[in-house]
Amino acid sequence: MITRGEHVEIRSLMENGVSVSEISRMVGADRKTVKKYASLDQYHPFFKEKKPKGKLDQYKGYILSRLKKYPLNAVRIFDEIKTQGYDGKMTILRGFMKTLRKESSYDAVMRFETAPGQQAQVDWGEFGTIEVDGEQKKLHGFHMILGYSRMRYVKFTTSMNLRTLIRCHIDGYNYFGGAPHENLYDNMKQVVLKRRKNANDSDFQPMFSDFMAYYGTETKLCRVMKPRTKGKVENLVDYVKDGFFLGTEFTDLDDLNMKAGAWMDKVNSQVHSTTKEPPIERLKKELPLLIQISGRPDYRISEVLYRKARCSCLVSVYSGEYSVPPKYANRDVEVRMDEDQLGIFYRGSEIARHKLVGKHQTSFLDSHKRQLEAGCFHMPVQKLHRRISSQVGVCEQGVEVRNLNAYEGV
Repeated sequence: MITRGEHVEIRSLMENGVSVSEISRMVGADRKTVKKYASLDQYHPFFKEKKPKGKLDQYKGYILSRLKKYPLNAVRIFDEIKTQGYDGKMTILRGFMKTLRKESSYDAVMRFETAPGQQAQVDWGEFGTIEVDGEQKKLHGFHMILGYSRMRYVKFTTSMNLRTLIRCHIDGYNYFGGAPHENLYDNMKQVVLKRRKNANDSDFQPMFSDFMAYYGTETKLCRVMKPRTKGKVENLVDYVKDGFFLGTEFTDLDDLNMKAGAWMDKVNSQVHSTTKEPPIERLKKELPLLIQISGRPDYRISEVLYRKARCSCLVSVYSGEYSVPPKYANRDVEVRMDEDQLGIFYRGSEIARHKLVGKHQTSFLDSHKRQLEAGCFHMPVQKLHRRISSQVGVCEQGVEVRNLNAYEGV
C-alpha cells in the first residue's frame, strides 16, 4: 500500500516530467499503482478486498502436519477433521490435497468384475516390525476381499507360514459367513510349490490343497509378473496401509487386530467408490451364493513331525525347544502341531502338550522340571592318580641257586 508521503512524492515527480517507469523504480511500486496514485488529487489508501474464509482454512495446518508425518489419504483425513467440526464436503478436501501431492501414473488395466459368490482375492502385505516378548518380529497383514460385494477382511500376524495362512482363511470365511467358489493368489510359496505354464497343472502344497478341498474352493493363480490381475486386493493392501495402519497406535498384536476389526466394520458399511453401494449391503446378495459353512466344523490344521528327544529332555521343532518327561529322553517321539498348540506323543499316547513358542525359545513344563530334579543324580568326581615308578618297591627276596647237575636226572 502507498503511504501519504509516497503519494506526494509520486505527484511531484510526475509534475517534474519523470517517467512512470523511473518513478516505479524509485518508489518501489508497480507502474499501475504509480499511475493510479498520480491521478489522485487527494490521498486515498486502497485496501485489498479480503476473500471470505473458507470452511477448510482452519484445518489446513492440521492437514499439513498429518501429511508431513504420514501419507494419509483424503478419506482418512476427512474422518479426522469431521470429528473436529469440519462441515464441508469431501471435494473441497480432495482439491486441497491434490495441490500437495504429485500425481501417480499406473499402467492401464481392464477392470474385471466377478459374479456374486464366485471369487475372493488374497494377498499379504508388509507392515514393518512389532515387539513380541522382547523380540522384534516382522509384522504381516493378511488381506482378503470378495470380488462382487467388495467385503474386506484383514488380520495382522507375525508369521506367513502355511498354518497361519490357513487360519487366516478360516477366520475370513467366518467373517463373511461363507466361502467363495475360487480364491485368486499370486505365486506365493505357501500355496504353490512349482508354477507351470498351465496354472492348473502347477504343483500345489498338499496341505493347502486338502484345506481347499474341505471347503470345496478352487485355487486360481494370477498371471506371472502381472500382480494387477488381482488389483482389488492390491488396492486393499494400500488402503489398509493409508486408511488404517498409518497413525494408528496399539499396544500389542491383539490390540492391533481388535482395532482392525472395528475399522473393517466401519469401512464395510460405507459406500464403495466403484460399486456405489456399501459392501455390507451387496453381501446380502452374495451370501446365498457363497459356499455355506454354517454348522461345519472349522478345518483342523494339523502337522505331524517325527523327532528324537535329547538327553536334556528337549525336542527341537522349527528352532523352538519343547520338554518331555525325563523317562522319554533319547526316545523317538511324534509331534503333532494343531492351531497354536503342540502335542508330543510316544507310541500313540500323548506325553506332553505345549503352546507354540518362537524361534530360539524354550517351553519347559514345571512338572517336567520337578521330575528331572527329583530323578537325576550326579556321579561323584573321582580323582585318578598316575602310578609313578618311584613308588613301586623292588623285590629283595633271595633267589636259590641250584647246581645244573640236579636236572640231569629229570
